[in-house]
Amino acid sequence: MDNTRKKRATIIPGLTENEKQLFFTLHAQTMCEKTNERGIMKYYIKDEDQLSPPNKYRVNGVMMNFRPFTEAFRCRLHSSMNPETKCPIF
Repeated sequence: MDNTRKKRATIIPGLTENEKQLFFTLHAQTMCEKTNERGIMKYYIKDEDQLSPPNKYRVNGVMMNFRPFTEAFRCRLHSSMNPETKCPIF
C-alpha cells in the first residue's frame, strides 16, 4: 500500500485496520437517529403504523450476525456484537 492510500485509510480515528471497517461504519451511519425514551415510546411502541424497531437495533442486529463485520472489527466471541450463535440468514 502506498503512503497516500495508507493515509486515507487512517483519517477516521479508530478505523485504522482496513476499508471493510469504513464500509460497515458508513452503512451504519445511514441509519443514524437521535432517540430518547419518550421518542421510542411514541414512535416505535405506541404507533401502530410503525412496524420497525429503532434503527440502533436494525443495524446492530444485522451486524452482530454477519461474520465479515465481526472479523473486520475483531469483535471478541461472546461479546454483544459477536454472539456465538448467529442467525444463518446472513
